[in-house]
Amino acid sequence: MRKSTDTLSRHWAMLQRIPAHPRWISTAELNQYLANEAYEIDIRSTQRDLNHLSTRFPLYCEKDGRVNHWQWAKGAHALEVPSMAPTAAFAFNLVEQYLRPLLPGSTLKLMQPYFVRASGVMKNTKFQGWRKNVRIINRGPHLQTPPINNKVRDVVYMALMERRKFEVGYTPRQKNKAVTYEVNPHGLVIKEGITYLVSTLWDYDDLKHLALHRMSKPKDLHEPAKIIKGFDLNTYIENQSSFAYPVSKGSLKLKVQFSNSAAFHLQESRLSEDQKLTPVGKDKTLLSATVPDSSEIRWWLLGFGDQVEVLGPKALRDEFAGIANNLKGFYL
Repeated sequence: MRKSTDTLSRHWAMLQRIPAHPRWISTAELNQYLANEAYEIDIRSTQRDLNHLSTRFPLYCEKDGRVNHWQWAKGAHALEVPSMAPTAAFAFNLVEQYLRPLLPGSTLKLMQPYFVRASGVMKNTKFQGWRKNVRIINRGPHLQTPPINNKVRDVVYMALMERRKFEVGYTPRQKNKAVTYEVNPHGLVIKEGITYLVSTLWDYDDLKHLALHRMSKPKDLHEPAKIIKGFDLNTYIENQSSFAYPVSKGSLKLKVQFSNSAAFHLQESRLSEDQKLTPVGKDKTLLSATVPDSSEIRWWLLGFGDQVEVLGPKALRDEFAGIANNLKGFYL
């Protein structure tokens, strides 16, 4: 009885260790794994077990000389013990719906069986209708995102993960002809549906934001990328306001007077750590906050139209006065 139990346990361990298509594991690697798990079995017995299991499960073997490589057949589900829980299925559904732009094609292929399994699990749970009841909405009008070439996505993501440089054709803004760049990838940022690669070019140290949809004809150079020492993507984005389109390296001591209705959301979503809201009469609210000197803060203020008046700093007020004067010329 003990022998049968040990055999069953070993077979479960083997089936769980065999990877899904397109990855492989050799018989020798699988035998070493079993040894590490305290199963006493020689490589010939491991091969016999594999041959036996392949008659009952969709396992595929490919020979390379005298070496046998094993995988679950394409389209087959890798073995899961225990089966996928409803909460795990819910998480996989979220990944499939919202994180696809972040994942390399090769990773999506590996995860596809789990997405399919998750959908099956969800059909029989209280989460069944969640796709119809959950949405993430961005502020402003919905803009259709430009498509990204699949090969570009795969080469860029693999180069980023493995810190390799690559070559790519890139069409800059307001240009209609691609230029060939040698790229050192540092980080990936998705903003308002557009995917940007934070990178340096050739041996330069200045960071660029390259939109993936403007890339073409990528080529992995299979060479180590030149990475800026100490680079941290979070610091680059948050402390340097790099994706807020900075106007200068400084900050603004913003003083803005809003209508009460326009200022209401700032009571719940603060603009800065030092934000202060002060009532002005019955209908106005004064906002004081320190913010990066960026184009983004200007676009945000302009979006409120006549519900906002910039009081300071003076240079920013003068800038908005010029904008108001130009608008007057358009409409009057």
